[in-house]
Amino acid sequence: MAEDETPPSPEVSEEAHAHPWPYIQTLFAFQMTRNNSHIMRCLLCQPKTVDISSFKNSTLNLRKHVMRVHPNKLKLYTDCIENSRKQNSSPAPTDEPHLKNAKISAFSMSVPRAFRVYSKSDEEATDEQEENAPDDEGPLEEVEYQDVSAILNDDTGLEYQLPRHHRCACHLLNLVSTTDASAAEVDCETYKRLSRSAFAKCQALWNKTSRSTIAFETVERECRLQFLRPNDTRWSSLYLAVERVVQIHKEKGESAIRNVCTALNIKM
Repeated sequence: MAEDETPPSPEVSEEAHAHPWPYIQTLFAFQMTRNNSHIMRCLLCQPKTVDISSFKNSTLNLRKHVMRVHPNKLKLYTDCIENSRKQNSSPAPTDEPHLKNAKISAFSMSVPRAFRVYSKSDEEATDEQEENAPDDEGPLEEVEYQDVSAILNDDTGLEYQLPRHHRCACHLLNLVSTTDASAAEVDCETYKRLSRSAFAKCQALWNKTSRSTIAFETVERECRLQFLRPNDTRWSSLYLAVERVVQIHKEKGESAIRNVCTALNIKM
């Protein structure tokens, strides 16, 4: 923000312009335009002369001046800005309040009239339909309705019979490896303890390798394979993830997984 406590240099010619922001003319007086800026004089600083340079498309420098020098006038400045915005957003007043209602009434009266004048009459519309109708229409046949459910329920061996419903094998296997396996923990406390302990360690490995590039590189270096993370919306994803852990254990040995857990601070 540029502030000058002395009058502007006489070398700069003053342009005869109206106040660029009339809603704050009680706070700042317009002096001149210099390049891309307006030179405004603060009226709150009188009798001291303080000129402020502000861009043509922004009053930010003026606001900063009020906040720094006249903080008690900041609310007044803000109210002036808000009132200006409300006036610009509201529709312009008219000298005849009933004009809008008159226009609506005229429009509502003209639309039905336009349909009456320019639309075809019922007789013309009927004649046009008869002209466009195909000539080879024969007598209308009576529609015969058939009860489809009765045909399907009647086991006559005809082609109308629907095939027997078969449940999806992939879906069943996915339920066995997820829902049924979790339900089995209720009946056996030993299985519950071992299952949750093993899957907790696997889940820690899956989370670490999917959230950290360093962990990803560590697994790649030690195991030469990457862990697969289960996805609830993908069938058999849990089975494939556990299968990959078993595969790494068989091919690289327990030491590879132990080294990964040590590097990633996962308890074995």
